[in-house]
Amino acid sequence: MGRTFGILATPVVLVVGAAVVLMQLRAPATSPVAPQDSAFCSHVSQLRLTLIDIRSGASAAGPQLLTAQQEFQADSTTLAASGQSVSAATAAGLSADLAQWRQAVVTGDAVDQDIALNNTLNALASAPAC
Repeated sequence: MGRTFGILATPVVLVVGAAVVLMQLRAPATSPVAPQDSAFCSHVSQLRLTLIDIRSGASAAGPQLLTAQQEFQADSTTLAASGQSVSAATAAGLSADLAQWRQAVVTGDAVDQDIALNNTLNALASAPAC
């Protein structure tokens, strides 16, 4: 009985395995980044460039931080609406960190600027891969 079962089970396993492979080959190719993530990823890249500009003293921090904050707030709303909660939380966190950093720049509080910058860098480091 055991030998008969083994002989009959082998072709079934092979057919099911072949069906799975064929389904994978015929599946439509999808991008690993959802359309909503492309704007978020673009803003993450732009923020990295902004940090370099601010560090080198090439531009004023305030206006760039406000723009980045608004972009990440919009990204958070869009990502949350599309069900991408991890990216939405990251975008919301970056928006809050940038708001804190901008407020510290406006008030001239060096300690708060340092804290907010560190928070922003940590959030960027933990951002989902783009």
